[in-house]
Amino acid sequence: MWFSPWRRILRGRSGDAKPSGLRAGTKFVEEDTGVEYTYDPVMRNWKKKVAPYSALVAKDGSTVWAEDASGKTIASGEAGVDDASVIQSATDFLPAGGGKLYLKGHFILTEKIELISEYKKLIIEGEGVRATRIEPPIGDYAFEFNFKGTNHGLLLKNVMISSDNENQKALHIIDGQNIKIEDCRFWNTEILIEGVDYFCEGFTLQRTQHYNCGVEFKKSGGTGSWADTTFDNVFFDHISAGHAAIKINGGGIYRSRIISTAYLTGGSFIQTSADGHFGTKNWALLKFDGEGGTAFDILGEADNIGNYILISYLPDTITLLNNPNNRKLGSVFLTQRPDVFRRYYYPTVGVNDAYGEPVTILYLANSIPEIRIRCTGTFGTDETITVKLSAEYAHNTLSFEKSFTSTGDYYLSTIDKANLLVDFEGVNPLKLTAQAKTNLSSTSVDVQIAVYKLN
Repeated sequence: MWFSPWRRILRGRSGDAKPSGLRAGTKFVEEDTGVEYTYDPVMRNWKKKVAPYSALVAKDGSTVWAEDASGKTIASGEAGVDDASVIQSATDFLPAGGGKLYLKGHFILTEKIELISEYKKLIIEGEGVRATRIEPPIGDYAFEFNFKGTNHGLLLKNVMISSDNENQKALHIIDGQNIKIEDCRFWNTEILIEGVDYFCEGFTLQRTQHYNCGVEFKKSGGTGSWADTTFDNVFFDHISAGHAAIKINGGGIYRSRIISTAYLTGGSFIQTSADGHFGTKNWALLKFDGEGGTAFDILGEADNIGNYILISYLPDTITLLNNPNNRKLGSVFLTQRPDVFRRYYYPTVGVNDAYGEPVTILYLANSIPEIRIRCTGTFGTDETITVKLSAEYAHNTLSFEKSFTSTGDYYLSTIDKANLLVDFEGVNPLKLTAQAKTNLSSTSVDVQIAVYKLN
């Protein structure tokens, strides 16, 4: 045994006797086992240092192994072949009341890891998204958590679940509450939150990135409640056609908060199924970019009311709303396009006193913007051009018409805009459209609608 007075460290072997009467913080390290002890002068004993996890799974060359906090081996096998079985053994080893599973390395799973309802406060942690990577089995999930509706807590952090193949699966969470995923990355791997017999509330994503994949909330039974959901600084990247960042497949998200950036390449940000809805009392701060896609793909038949959605940027390449059933979405504030002060639209002029096809000039307006109607070209003999602006609501449509007999401009007045608003508070138009017509069989007049001051 030898002693370093500067570092106050005793070193010896596991069979050596440990002295007493030492200063607080003095350490004893067993060099043959690596186990460390710290002296407690109050209790006059040595306290064994316990690893900050219940079980560790790591890889070293051709070997994958799991060990407990004392360093005792739980399971081992061939790296890349037995990764799943070793992680499953470490999971089964965790105490029923919960515990922490620490993962180190790049794991290739041949079957999913299953965790059942006994785990109440479970933590699965990696060394970081670049250091701990998990490849799920083709066509199946990396992890399946079945909590059976009890009030559990799960924290998954600092791991990447990725696949080189598209449309793969990361996590399947069944009837779980208080699930939190933070500082993780998902690449081509979806997350499924499923209510089977109960509800799944308190789900949180924090500082996560999702490439060509998203999160689906699916109601297979139970209440279909996804209350108190939080997306905090979540980035959905390259969401392609056929995918959605957030898919509500039955049931509803409500009383929730979403702060997210999305880059769409043909997919959707929020998509609701026929019986799903982006419920009530939700608050969202969103920024969009990309090459195509739809921000809100509202396919359900339920109203989505009481929501407050602030969009800081939306490029022309992204469609704001697909809403075939004309359902309400709540208050949407379009503060986007800081580089664009005015936008122009050119409705086709219908002939023989029949309006041409409507042109949508604004979706989900939180107010009627400033609008200028301009007629240019050459008017025919006794020709009258009529322009109609329509504010479409979920259950009715309000319209305003303005007729021209010569070229010129008309700016909507406060009264004109008031006539496009319903009489009760808190309901905003789903969209504003413009149409034009002439009383003649042909025309040389062009109609331009300028929309400005969008905020």
